[in-house]
Amino acid sequence: MQRSASFLCLLLLLTLVGTSPVSALDDWDGGQVAYVKASNPDILDFFGNAVALDGNTLVVGSPGEDSAAPGVGGDQADNSLGQTGAVYVYVRVKGAWIQQAYLKASHPGLSDNFGSSLALSGDTLVVGAAGDDSGSAGVGGDPADNSLWNAGAVTVFVRSGETWSQQAYLKPLDPEAGRLFGRSVAIDGERIVVGAPYDVVLQPGLPGAAYVFARRGTTWSEEVRLTASNASNSDEFGQSVGISGQTVVVGAPDERSAAVGVDGDQGDTGAPLSGAAYVFALRGGVWSQQAYVKAINTDSQDAFGRAVAISGETLVVGAQHEDSQAVGVDGDPFDEYPNLGNAGAAYVYERSGTTWTSQAYLKATNTDARDWFGGAVAIDGDLILVGAHLEDGRSSGIDGDGASNGAPGAGAAYLYARGASGWVPAAYIKAGNSQAGDGFGGAVAVSRGSLAVGARVEDSAATGVNGNAGDNSINAAGAAYVFADVSPWEDLGFALAGVSGEPRLDGKGTLAPSTPVSVLLADAATNAPAFLCLGFAALGPAPLLGGQLVPDVFTPPGQVLVLVTDASGAVDLSGTWPAAMPSGFEIFLQSWIADAAGPFGYAASNAIRGTTP
Repeated sequence: MQRSASFLCLLLLLTLVGTSPVSALDDWDGGQVAYVKASNPDILDFFGNAVALDGNTLVVGSPGEDSAAPGVGGDQADNSLGQTGAVYVYVRVKGAWIQQAYLKASHPGLSDNFGSSLALSGDTLVVGAAGDDSGSAGVGGDPADNSLWNAGAVTVFVRSGETWSQQAYLKPLDPEAGRLFGRSVAIDGERIVVGAPYDVVLQPGLPGAAYVFARRGTTWSEEVRLTASNASNSDEFGQSVGISGQTVVVGAPDERSAAVGVDGDQGDTGAPLSGAAYVFALRGGVWSQQAYVKAINTDSQDAFGRAVAISGETLVVGAQHEDSQAVGVDGDPFDEYPNLGNAGAAYVYERSGTTWTSQAYLKATNTDARDWFGGAVAIDGDLILVGAHLEDGRSSGIDGDGASNGAPGAGAAYLYARGASGWVPAAYIKAGNSQAGDGFGGAVAVSRGSLAVGARVEDSAATGVNGNAGDNSINAAGAAYVFADVSPWEDLGFALAGVSGEPRLDGKGTLAPSTPVSVLLADAATNAPAFLCLGFAALGPAPLLGGQLVPDVFTPPGQVLVLVTDASGAVDLSGTWPAAMPSGFEIFLQSWIADAAGPFGYAASNAIRGTTP
């Protein structure tokens, strides 16, 4: 029985691939699950200016918040120090989002804008404060030293259990006034990258930089200072940063070369403000520039590099001022129209070995002038989320009418998914309370199938999660929104990238080899013979194709169990887990139900992917 079912998994897959196009749209099918507000909303707080998401933790930055309270859990009602900034942490517990922490700088300062940038990796949170004025240098300096205006700083927080505490206060070894250190931040594991694009007015001739910090135990230290190979004092190198493993990407949206594609002529200054991105890699203990990346349709003032993100071997770069009227994926990048200025675009690049090449050219599904599509980008595996915070659509929710331009500046986000045939549009996303001028899409994040979108100038006076979204009495208080796959697995602490409600898991707690968990197949009531394909894989290329399991792609290959339901339609998974189940291990489930109308007499659900906590 198991052998025939294994054969069925693969054979049905091949049949599906051979008879219909494979669509990555099967990999995400979600809706809005949380409308998130600050616990102390106030005018011009800009809550949602930055968002970070990792599994069941959401972090939202509010750089305009005015409390003078220091550290963790201070007095939120104290509005005595303008634009010091704050950060709010939320966690998902049994499907519901609740606030876990209210974080401030250890020494809040006027107009520090703490929370203007954010990055999250597991239990480590990085908060940028580009307006911090401390003149201290290196790690652990004096935050009360206000001798360098807008030098910038970064604070690292760590979580133990449910408690957050400050671990480090980071400054570069070469602090300068106006450097704006912390304008952008990114983290992956034990490394942080911080962008410092500088202020050309204050420091003419001072090129932007990006700084990599590494953690050993609980101690952070500056590892390297990165600069562009064609550094100029007005390129804004460091305006955006990303990191994945031992690879860093840095955006310079005001770079001026007219080069096209990867590793073109860096000395050509014929396209002012066209922008560029730079890839650096750590090899043999040494950081070096690996690629100089430009748009495939480089043009002046496109701001390519205003936003960057990287995941594994895939890089995405936003160019919010690009002017093409192309729509969707891989349209004509040279089809410009005079009235479509600043429509925006995003570009996807893939690495093979050490070589980067263009993979996709992304546009909105409803391209329009001045939408600023690409002003924010995020990537996680096979999902890319792109923000367009000046988009004008009147619709709300998922996949509404994209042609209804009656709400100027309401904003939108666009999800793209990668399948066997490449990248395809997966969702057109609007706020549940979409209104003109909210700026939805100004910040975006994606993690394991869940999405977070910030709307920094949303006006509701609601507090907490899922409050009254219709109360528009506080100007630019700001909001954040969470969208997630429709799945009942959340109670198990899984963060999923699947779409189907079948199969589903019943049980509580963290999955482990000794955890008794049963799987119920939704169609079991029909008493039809049912099988369950259960796969285990280390993080890496997803063994899915068009929503179907591909057994031979698992690592190690063939690590797929086929289980047969009992008379009640249940499968007991006790004892079926691998001996070692580390954090971040992936589990895949797919059900197969006898159906005379289906290929080979069976019908398959979409595969669901879960990641162990």
